[in-house]
Amino acid sequence: MKRSAMLSSVGLALLALGCPGKPTDGEGREAPKVVARAVAPEEWEESLSLPAMAGPAATVNVVAKVPGRVAAWHCDEGALVAEGQVLLELDTRDLRTALRNAEAQAAMARAGLKAAEVQRDNVAKERQRLLELARTGSISPSDADRIEAGFQAAEAQVGVARAQLDMALAGLEFARRNLSEATVRAPVAGLVVKRMVDVGQETAPTSGMPLLVMQVIDPLKVEASAPEAWFSRLAPGQEATIAFDGIPGREFSGRLEMVGPVVDPASKMVRLRVAVPNVPGDDGRPLLVPGMSGSLHMRLAAGRVFVIPLNTVRREEGDEVVVLLAGEGDRVLERRLRPWRRDGLRMLVQSGLADGERLITVAPKDLAPGTVVRVSEP
Repeated sequence: MKRSAMLSSVGLALLALGCPGKPTDGEGREAPKVVARAVAPEEWEESLSLPAMAGPAATVNVVAKVPGRVAAWHCDEGALVAEGQVLLELDTRDLRTALRNAEAQAAMARAGLKAAEVQRDNVAKERQRLLELARTGSISPSDADRIEAGFQAAEAQVGVARAQLDMALAGLEFARRNLSEATVRAPVAGLVVKRMVDVGQETAPTSGMPLLVMQVIDPLKVEASAPEAWFSRLAPGQEATIAFDGIPGREFSGRLEMVGPVVDPASKMVRLRVAVPNVPGDDGRPLLVPGMSGSLHMRLAAGRVFVIPLNTVRREEGDEVVVLLAGEGDRVLERRLRPWRRDGLRMLVQSGLADGERLITVAPKDLAPGTVVRVSEP
């Protein structure tokens, strides 16, 4: 009986002091249990991968500037041509006849101007002689008026002849230009995609049909569509890489040159266009051609971040979130953090935490800062 009373007294004493191995909150109550994990910075990358299609930088329809029959081709479909290179020639017989006629018209106009100038000069001499006689009263005023009118008419005739010469020279220049336009040259450097007319076929500027179609393929323009959510993170000048299905194991670098300019209201997608410099293949020809499909990859941001699960956030205050940490002595600390990115059910934080600090991930809802807790790992 005495032994039982003694054990009861010891039990009461231990209860009053708190049982060792079960932490208390400082007021004799058992400390609440929480789950915490040590945080550490992680390498993180924000990237975007999209299906893409290559297209030409420009498509040029080469048209006839003068009417005529196709006399000869100097390039084939698939040919790479330099700017100014001869592509085809039209029959020039009618154009040469027109040029000879324009040359004759110009020669006649020059002769007409010369004759008008000689006539004017003769009338001017006679006018000067009669003006001297008029000062001495040797001729009547009516004769003086007649001579003056003749001079004015001769001067006007020179003006008409000079205008006719200008017209003839313009016609001559036009005929020469038409003859030169019969030799059709490449307006740009690029790829001959399709010939639209054959040798012997008549063509004219009014026909509406181009002679051939060219494409500028350096640089190549790669287009893709990104979800609207990415619109604010994309800007011209950002780097991109493209992998084409037809050239496995190789990537090509380019720069974003266009975003949008609008979001498609139906698909909620935004257009992207990347300029990719073309490169020569083993045969010296450009390796990339319009119509190739592949994938566009953009690395938008990267760095070392702390990943905070969204369910560990106790509350949000403006641009900041509040989390709880298990500090020294397992005492609860409250920490305010400013997220750098929100990534689904995670928040990415670049500052405000230190490697090894313990983030409380599971805890009672009413857990207050300063409380001593029992910490277990997840």
